Formats: sequence, C-alpha cells, structure tokens
Amino acid sequence: MVKKGQFDLRNIDDLVVRDSLSAISALESYPNSADSSLIVGGIAVQSYMASRLRRGTSDIDVVVAKALVTGGDFKEFVKPLVEYFKDNNFSVEEDEKSTSWNIIPTSKKNGRYQREESTLLSFSKHKTRKDFEKKQFLIEKEMDDSRIHYIEKGEGSYRALSPEYIIVPKFGRLGSILSRQHKLKELIMPLMGEVSEQQVNDTQTILKGKRLGSTEKSVLGDGFDIRMLAEQAGINEGKLKEAMGLWPDKKNLKAVLRNREILGLIPHI
Repeated sequence: MVKKGQFDLRNIDDLVVRDSLSAISALESYPNSADSSLIVGGIAVQSYMASRLRRGTSDIDVVVAKALVTGGDFKEFVKPLVEYFKDNNFSVEEDEKSTSWNIIPTSKKNGRYQREESTLLSFSKHKTRKDFEKKQFLIEKEMDDSRIHYIEKGEGSYRALSPEYIIVPKFGRLGSILSRQHKLKELIMPLMGEVSEQQVNDTQTILKGKRLGSTEKSVLGDGFDIRMLAEQAGINEGKLKEAMGLWPDKKNLKAVLRNREILGLIPHI
C-alpha cells in the first residue's frame, strides 16, 4: 500500500505538481467529472501564497462532489485524468485506501520511470452513498465559495478551497491542541500583530528544521498558514463565520473561543 511518507515534499513550483493540476483540469472536459473537483489541503494553501511562502506537501488532496464509493465509480470519474497523464508520457498507478482513492503519476527521467519523479493524488472516498449525502451540503458550499486558479506555466485551471474554509479546520486543530497544551501558544504569539520579513524567514527555517516535535510543528505550521493566508489572500469575515457555523466538529471550534488569542492570527477580525 502506498504511504504519504514515500513521496518527497513538493509545491506548485514543481513540474510534476503542475502537470498533475493540468491533469485534474482535464476532468472538466468530461460530463461525468466536470464541476466536481476541489483542491484542498497543502496545495490549496499554496495556491494563495507567493512562491517564497509555500510549504511543501507530500500529496495533492482532491475533494469530489460525487459519491465515489466503488472502484468502478472512481475509474469512470478519473478517466480523462488518466488519459492526460498517459498522453504526456507518465505511467499511472492506482491505489485504494480506507478514506481515499489514489493516483500515482510518474514521469520519465533519463528514459526510465522513477519514483522520485512522482507524486500522490488523493481523491475523497465514501463508504456508502448515504455517507456522502451526510457531507454533501458542506461539500457543495465549499465548491460554491471556492476560487479558480490558473496553473502557473501549465495548462488549464483548477478550483481551490477558499481561504475561509481552509482556516476553519486549522483553527479547530489549534483549539484542540492548545486546550491541552497551553504553553504551545507561545509558538504562535510572534505571528500576531505586525510580522516582519525576518520573522517570516525565521518561522520557515524552524518549520524546515528538526528542532520541533510533530505537535509543535503542527501548531506553528497552522499558525503560519493562517497568518499568511490572511495577508496574501484576504479573509472575508462573514464567510469565515459562515464556514465556522457549517463545520461539523464544533467541539474543537469552541476550544478556539476558550483560547481567543488564536483569532489574533487574523489581525483585522
């Protein structure tokens, strides 16, 4: 079974990521898959960032506004994407996990297909159609509020989750961790108020290093992403409140209210 850890951390500046986004764009040409793909996760965050601020991610997460329950559902949905890859000299491997359907495209280097020239595309999977229906309203709202991004030095465009919907689960994760480990709040305090270029550079250096444990890195990484999204993309306060109201995990969002300093990561709210 394919694991995320097998793949290098990448960003939108990498050719294999741009090619993968172009392949996702090809889904729009097919009636069964048009208007149904939404980029979430690390690549969605990167889509709003200047190149120097992009943090690497090991996969490209795609939420699908259709119930991909069976292998047949998935194969039919990704048919244009697979054809795009094969037409552009990629090998394509498919993999199934409990919560996702995966595509691993690998390009040639020196005449051979090599794993270091690949990435992981992870498509949302639902156990049953009823399971999808429970999440359908939120997915459709995320699609409605998404933003279109044109692929840099590539073909086509893609939908990325809006900054407001990206921030909400990050708020929830911060609230959950900080309610148990209050001292970790010190990691994100420097990101509130005025943030200098030197602070940005120092934060990126720390995140790339090995000084922090995984929980500490999660706190600082989420804090950094929220603050940079607020500056780079702009946050609509009304849409943020709407996204928080629709988010299913209310317990962790309530923890944000108990740690209101977290809201200081978005200075104007």
